[in-house]
Amino acid sequence: MTTLTIKIPDNAKVKLSAIVKELGGEIVQTKKSATKSAAQKEAALLKQIEAGLKDVADIRAGKIKGMSLSEALHG
Repeated sequence: MTTLTIKIPDNAKVKLSAIVKELGGEIVQTKKSATKSAAQKEAALLKQIEAGLKDVADIRAGKIKGMSLSEALHG
């Protein structure tokens, strides 16, 4: 048998799997793409920005102590 490595859209997985099985083949491994969608990347970035702004507000309110760039880089 021949082994193929291919990339297909997530929504085509079921259809292609059925075709492969119909032809007498087998699915050896399935893994979802590691790339994030634009919406997921945007949501993650928004979370990071919100966390940073909360830290700034907490430092200004005296709830946490800020640190210099030197302290952040060198501990």
